[in-house]
Amino acid sequence: PLGEVIAAWSLSPQDHAHLTTATNLYCLALIRTGGLNEALESYASFHEQGLLHEEGLYNYGVGALRSGDFQLAYQLFSQSAESITRPAFDFQYFAANRAFYLGKWQEAEAFFKKSLENAGFSAEKMVPSKKEFFQTYYLGLAQFRQGKVEEAYTTLEPLVQQQAWTRSQDDSFSS
Repeated sequence: PLGEVIAAWSLSPQDHAHLTTATNLYCLALIRTGGLNEALESYASFHEQGLLHEEGLYNYGVGALRSGDFQLAYQLFSQSAESITRPAFDFQYFAANRAFYLGKWQEAEAFFKKSLENAGFSAEKMVPSKKEFFQTYYLGLAQFRQGKVEEAYTTLEPLVQQQAWTRSQDDSFSS
């Protein structure tokens, strides 16, 4: 039934906002009912037609992650990080994360820096949040992997000085 609604809305350009919402909901419903591959095919089709808004692109990327297609996830997150000026989702973080695991050290460094900038994190903060900690940590590792040892030290040193990694946080990181 939702597929028929989407088909009907696609014929009516004035209902474009409803169509983008419906396409995303349709794909999410497919994922939740065990149709991940069908959802990814639908997301790909909707993406080619320009029918995915920011939330749809995010969910498409997450679906790609769930399916193990890290290259597609990186492509979606990095394109969104570059093209969406004020994202509600931290596409930079997800792009950085995927770039890091794909061994794209320069891209990981650039996206982690941008994500931390957008979060407003500064080294003067008392203790970074869990996400900021990991962003800073992986930023330092990406710099180190590129041979930027002094930059990596400068990035990681405040985490050590602030004792950002405590035993209680260590326990929470493993959960």
